[in-house]
Amino acid sequence: MDSRPNPVPRSGTATIEKAGILGLQPEVQVNNALNAGRLAPFTEDSWHVRIGRVANWAGVLRLAARAGEWELRPVVGHSPPHPAGMAELLSGIYAIGEQGEIWMAQLRERRLPPANEIAKAEGFLTGPGSIEDLELFFYD
Repeated sequence: MDSRPNPVPRSGTATIEKAGILGLQPEVQVNNALNAGRLAPFTEDSWHVRIGRVANWAGVLRLAARAGEWELRPVVGHSPPHPAGMAELLSGIYAIGEQGEIWMAQLRERRLPPANEIAKAEGFLTGPGSIEDLELFFYD
């Protein structure tokens, strides 16, 4: 699918925003329901909660990709084209959520994933910015 900017990315970003798990929009604190406004890493939470919060991104990004008809692609070992489009952006963030799903499966097998990797994923997914910043990536 063509990843050049077009009006459809707004539906993808809207899907992500409505999911309410983004750490974006500090002025609205969409993520307050999940982390009480705390900053990552969320060491006070159980492993199931922390890893589940990361893994939830995979499903949200699959929905966003489906809404915009973008194909999620593997990103490890690949450089995005220039300029990158929504498919590349969603694929990059999806890789983190997909890793969360892998960690959740490991946790169910009583294998604890690396704490520092979970902290990095939490920090990335709840980092500074807003949904408006995400839209500027495509429209400015």
